[in-house]
Amino acid sequence: MGMHHRWSTLFNITVFLFTILDRTSIKSRHQIFSSLFFSLQFVVNHEVDTIIDDKPHAKSIDFGQFQLEESFTFGPDSTLALELSGGLNTQIEHHLFPGVHYSHYGAISKIIRRVATRFNLDYQHSHSWWGAVKKHYNLLKNPPVSTRAKRDNMTPKIIEATTGHPANVNAEATITS
Repeated sequence: MGMHHRWSTLFNITVFLFTILDRTSIKSRHQIFSSLFFSLQFVVNHEVDTIIDDKPHAKSIDFGQFQLEESFTFGPDSTLALELSGGLNTQIEHHLFPGVHYSHYGAISKIIRRVATRFNLDYQHSHSWWGAVKKHYNLLKNPPVSTRAKRDNMTPKIIEATTGHPANVNAEATITS
């Protein structure tokens, strides 16, 4: 009877530990997937190659025009994209009408596209989330010149600020002890 109790206890502890490990693994995978999905919802709405570019803005620009130029919508006609993203796929519509529930964004999108066409403005969109991800990848692969120039001009200042020594950007990197 005592031996059976030991094996039963050992079995219960083993099952309990595997259950904890399985739950932790499932929870971790869920959190990683959710984080990636949520992050990709945001970057494809504001950071795609057709939005971030070198074109200067007029000193005074209409609010609606600015939203059309600086926001991006993907899958505007897809109910699945709308529901899975909670309306995050329709950023132009969200920025123009933030107080309207996202369930109305599909109808609003059609109106915005008509108005944009009438006033010769681009409605920045792709037909799918995957198309938006490709546009984001294109931006990462080929950043605008102005972004690279700012980064290159800032590097010597950052080096000087962090080391206290003027940066010689033409010099080879050396290691001193």
